[in-house]
Order: sequence, then structure tokens, then C-alpha cells
Amino acid sequence: MTEMTIEEIKQEETKLLVWFAEYCDKNNLKYSLAYGTFLGAVRHHGFIPWDDDVDVMMPREDYNQFLKCFSEIDSGWVRLVHPTTDRQYPYPFIKLVSKRTYLEEKRLKPEYQVDGMGIWVDIFPVDYVHSKKDFLRIVSDCKLLGNMIYQRTPKHWIKRVTQPLWESVLSAVRPNVPALVERIDKEAQADSSDKMGISICGEGLKEIFSASVWNELEEYSFEGYRLKGLKCYDMYLSQLYGDYMQLPPEDERPTHNFEAWWR
Repeated sequence: MTEMTIEEIKQEETKLLVWFAEYCDKNNLKYSLAYGTFLGAVRHHGFIPWDDDVDVMMPREDYNQFLKCFSEIDSGWVRLVHPTTDRQYPYPFIKLVSKRTYLEEKRLKPEYQVDGMGIWVDIFPVDYVHSKKDFLRIVSDCKLLGNMIYQRTPKHWIKRVTQPLWESVLSAVRPNVPALVERIDKEAQADSSDKMGISICGEGLKEIFSASVWNELEEYSFEGYRLKGLKCYDMYLSQLYGDYMQLPPEDERPTHNFEAWWR
């Protein structure tokens, strides 16, 4: 296999994103660019220069329809990875994956590396929100999930020395990863409300917006393509990032921790 450059990774992610957008448009499914991808479209008309992933979001109804219909199409060079398709997959959301590539996520514990994983686009469901308490309970479960699946070395030496002991104790009292993922996904889905947000692996209460934001979408330029995002981009990005047009300091420009190859 040949290792991919950062530019090749971005190009393949862009192709995945365009495939997804075209599929949604053909099937009348709502989607929007999300997080740093949306910020990149608004501020840079493409990727944030130091970013190396793509995020989109869908209202839960459209998300479920996409998940349901995907198995019925000839996906060709893409595959869908989700807890319902891969039991060892440890996230409560969809990854749309390029079959032409192979990827290893360094921070993920070995037992949760999915066979055949490749370059991906993350697809997040946006759910109705009835109370901050319920929303934060799901966010808390997501943080617990992260603690269970990621390889993390405690900074303090006492925690490092005792890590094997307390990890074994915690593993005995916590739910297993598949059960926790299923619980998060189930609890996130709620009946209609005037508020919506991404509680699954999101940014906490900053994720909650009026459900009416999905009534108006607009096209934005991203790497030479026209892709959809919420029309109220300023409200969305301001609520998540504050002064989003201001570039962060160089030491606050993270990239994702993975390596990828062409198959």
C-alpha cells in the first residue's frame, strides 16, 4: 500500500462529500455542512488549511432514511460504517468510507479498529431536544464512551502507575461499548420539539438551536463545489466558535490522529 499525502486525503474526502451531497439531493434528504467543514466553507471556501476531516449533519428523520436506503443501492467505491453494520464500530453515528483507502486511527484502542476502515466523512444526526437535562445526560454518556474507547495516558504519574488497576475496576462496572453506543443512539432520538441539536459527540449546550433553522438551506462553496449548509451560518458558527473569522493561534490548530494509505 502507498501512504496518502494530506492533499490526497482531502481530495478523497471531498469526493466522498460530493457523492453524499448528490445522493441526498436526488433523494430529497436534508443535510448541512457542520463544524469545521462549515467554518471552512464560510471562511476559506474549502478546508481549514490545517484540518483533515469532513463533518456533515442531518435531521434524524433524514439520517434514518439515509441509513435505511444505503443498503439498497450499488455503492460502488463507498461503504457505510455504523453500529448496525459493524459490531466493533464504537461510535453512535455514521461514517461514509472510501473503499479505495485504508486507515488506522492511532488513538483508538485496537479492539475497536474496524476491518477495512478507510478515509471517511462523519455524518451526525440532529435530534429534537426537550430539556437541557436530557441533552446533557447524553453528552455525558458520550464522554464516558470516549474514555472507554480511546488510548489515553494520564498526565500525573500517580494516575499513570495506577491506570491498569482503576481501568480494570471501571471496566467491570461500566456497560460494554456496544451496549453504551446503543443506549446513546436510543436516548438521543426524541419526539418533535421546537429545539434541535447534536447531543451525540457534540459540543454540549452550544449545539442547541431552533428547529426552524432547517427550514432554510443555502449553497456554499467548498473546494470548488456548491454544497448545502444552514442559511443562518453566522448564528450557527458564532454559537459554536465565537469570533469564527479570527484565526486561532498556531498551537490551537489540531489535526486528527490517523494514518491512511491507498489500497
